[in-house]
Amino acid sequence: MRIFLALLFLLSTFSFAEEIRKGVVTGSKLRMRAKPGTKYEVLGQLLKGDEVKVVAENNGWLKLVSPDSVTGWISNKYIDHGKITGDKINVRAGANVAYTVFGKVNKGDEVEVIEIKNKIWAKIKAPSSSHVWVSAAYVKLEPMIVARNDEENEKLNEVKAVVEIKSQDEKLKELEAKLKTEKKAAEDAKQKLADMILKKEQDQKELARLEAERKAAVDAKLADEKKFLVISKLLEEEIKKRSTKIIVTVDNKNEIFLGNQEVTKEELLAAFSATGNETVAFIIADEKADKEKITDLSDSLREVNANVFVEDPKPLIESKFIKVPESMKKDTELLQSSFITIEVTKDNDVILSKVPTPNNYVESILVSYRENFGNSSVFIKSDKASDSKLLDELMKVVQKVNFKLINYPSLMSQLKDAEEVVQNEELLQNTDIVEEVSLANDEVEKVLPPGRVKMTGYILEVREQDKHLVDFALAARVNGEFYAIAYLKGRKKELQSFYLKEVEIIGVSKRLDGWTRPILYVEEFKPLSK
Repeated sequence: MRIFLALLFLLSTFSFAEEIRKGVVTGSKLRMRAKPGTKYEVLGQLLKGDEVKVVAENNGWLKLVSPDSVTGWISNKYIDHGKITGDKINVRAGANVAYTVFGKVNKGDEVEVIEIKNKIWAKIKAPSSSHVWVSAAYVKLEPMIVARNDEENEKLNEVKAVVEIKSQDEKLKELEAKLKTEKKAAEDAKQKLADMILKKEQDQKELARLEAERKAAVDAKLADEKKFLVISKLLEEEIKKRSTKIIVTVDNKNEIFLGNQEVTKEELLAAFSATGNETVAFIIADEKADKEKITDLSDSLREVNANVFVEDPKPLIESKFIKVPESMKKDTELLQSSFITIEVTKDNDVILSKVPTPNNYVESILVSYRENFGNSSVFIKSDKASDSKLLDELMKVVQKVNFKLINYPSLMSQLKDAEEVVQNEELLQNTDIVEEVSLANDEVEKVLPPGRVKMTGYILEVREQDKHLVDFALAARVNGEFYAIAYLKGRKKELQSFYLKEVEIIGVSKRLDGWTRPILYVEEFKPLSK
């Protein structure tokens, strides 16, 4: 840098005669301005390839001799028949004293008037003494020619050559530093963009997962509500079908018959009261019977016993299964996408999809459900005090009606909290646990080691926020939909290749507070699908 400054100083010692340098415009539509700066008025444009005459440089701007195309404005009072009548008259960039002065004319100068504005200002072709300014970045200058002797020229050329080399070195270093900075900025921007894209993809996946969970929850709630209504209806019809019945007929004359015997309303009410609460009354009314009298009769009977129905029981009695109303069948697809739950309480009461159901009604209700909506899947859960024989009977009923058994509870899964079993080693050592599941060939599985359970399902991923607690989810698949039944911990590297595949897991089951499904610590597993 010091050498470069010294060379510049040496170059400055040479005396230059003020000389016009020529240049060629390298940019398209290069603006000419009244002064060196973008804030000054534009006087015209130069095109690429135009030759210019440069008289001075100033901080990146070149002072040019005004081309013939440049015009300016002067006061009209100083022009008389094309001649200037005053001295040092300002030539401005516009017809107003607020515009910038870029030249002057003197008394006696001849000017070419182009336009008169408001009789005050005259637009003239700019005199040769005026100058315009352009950006130096878009003009290629020719070497300055100065009248010197040969020795001076030789020394000057040597100095200029050295200065040019040093200048190019300095510019190269600046360009390298700038390129390095820009490259770093580009890499940072690229990484930031990649991070943004990744974050967006993760957010989209999480939103999709949350939306899928929300939809699954909504569908599951709707399915539960529909199952409750359907099974309640089937139970009601089964009660009507199995109960003791009295048949009441009302003919077209509004006469009442109990069986074949004509009776009065009062006699019928007395007879119905004597049958007890288990009896169901059916009223068969003729088309011409008075509807108001039928309504009055049914209401009177219901005051004695609520089980009164205005319908013919013959189709119900003769049918092999209960037919639900067509309005309920519109939800067939929704019902097929979920499973039926059979819960056995500690008192051995059976609850069929939240509907308390007599044990001996379960099979006929499942048969009717199948005939109306097709085969389904059943999930059996029970209290630890439930009767194992009752559970076995229910399992056999499920198999008999050709429903898929998602899970049949072993003694281990019957306990209220599997964590109690893991903590109570004495109980584990003294309890033989055998889990039976429904297989295609009706084989009985081998005896599991004490404290172990076996579950079958499909391997699914879990949420990011749960991955520090568990590795995978184990899900049942029902009509193409997955329902989580447990979470898995351990054997992660071996299990990860079985994503969305069915496996059989043996391990120890535990529960975490706030988690609705158990965590199964994997000890053994076996793939069931390729």
